[in-house]
Amino acid sequence: MNNFTDEQRILVCVARRSLGSDERAELRALSQKTIDWESLCQAATTHGLLPLLNKHLAQHASDLVPSQIQVRLKQESLANARTMLNFVGKLSQVCRLFQLNEIPVAVFKGPVLARSLMAILRCDKPEILIC
Repeated sequence: MNNFTDEQRILVCVARRSLGSDERAELRALSQKTIDWESLCQAATTHGLLPLLNKHLAQHASDLVPSQIQVRLKQESLANARTMLNFVGKLSQVCRLFQLNEIPVAVFKGPVLARSLMAILRCDKPEILIC
């Protein structure tokens, strides 16, 4: 990671559900540097890491993050959670319609997982596949 910017190194560091002691120390050390917080937030959004960035900075480096960035991360993470809950609600409605019409349905998150499970189930041509 020698060619990575500090912002990129932070993203790599937070791209996991939980941080070990080494990652926590690295996150704190990186957060003490001169960080382009706007660029970091934008990159986190682009890569779908904003909720994890918010979580890990809040838990392990909140004293090192500017307050306006903390507010932004929290607001954008809450907006993301609301959007995801809306999607889950819509998916639940679709599944209920399948169930009411006695159509078996299985939900997979992401096309790679869906394709892998189709191979395991030896299902070459599903009736419907929504990714």
